[in-house]
Amino acid sequence: MSFDYGPNYKSLVQAVQEGGTSTLEAVKKSSEERGLGVSSTSLISRLGEKIEEPKTPEKTLLNKFKKVKEENQKLKDLYKSLETETGSEDVSGLKPQEKPMETAFKLIDDLKANYDMTTEQAAGFVGNLWHETGGFKFMQELKPTIEGSKGGLAFAQWTGPRRTQFENLLEELGDLPADSYEGNWAMITEEFDTTERGALNEILGATTVEDAATATSKFYLRPGKPMLDKRIENANMIYKAYQENMQE
Repeated sequence: MSFDYGPNYKSLVQAVQEGGTSTLEAVKKSSEERGLGVSSTSLISRLGEKIEEPKTPEKTLLNKFKKVKEENQKLKDLYKSLETETGSEDVSGLKPQEKPMETAFKLIDDLKANYDMTTEQAAGFVGNLWHETGGFKFMQELKPTIEGSKGGLAFAQWTGPRRTQFENLLEELGDLPADSYEGNWAMITEEFDTTERGALNEILGATTVEDAATATSKFYLRPGKPMLDKRIENANMIYKAYQENMQE
């Protein structure tokens, strides 16, 4: 069964749909004052049960923002859950140093104590290792320069024969993990005392953080793409943090 409402009813419906609840209230009040019959007020009441506020551009934008915010929160929760599951490990499966700056400070202290380095020289050396590992986060090179190779490993991202030497040293020391401080320090001292004695002398000849960082890159690590400005930047950052820590 269908109903054919008259023009007045159609106008009323259209007015309420376009104007929202504010129009509805005004129509109700006007109807009461003018003494409209039950049928009109009943229609107004029925419309009032279904009518919604019109969607303004501001409200539409707010709803979109709310949706984006909810999606962002879901992504954050997902990231946190993945981080917990993996233990913050990188794709190599090797755990990063839990406290990167503490690792940097310990290296500086050991270099000063064992090789009479100045703080500037030690910071220049450690700044290079920080650069190589992304802040002691990536123990295994993510994208090896030589296709098909194992890539760099650990603090200095040792490659080729130096990586093999490092892995053999870890085995000799009781199968130490490649991300262990003890294993990395053993490799550094092994090289400084033998094959990399010349590189050590170059670093010991530096008088500034910048010079030490440059000498470490050029003579000890010998990377294909030095990006020296980044190495120096990291070295200066570590030097400043170390000095501030000493004053505390």
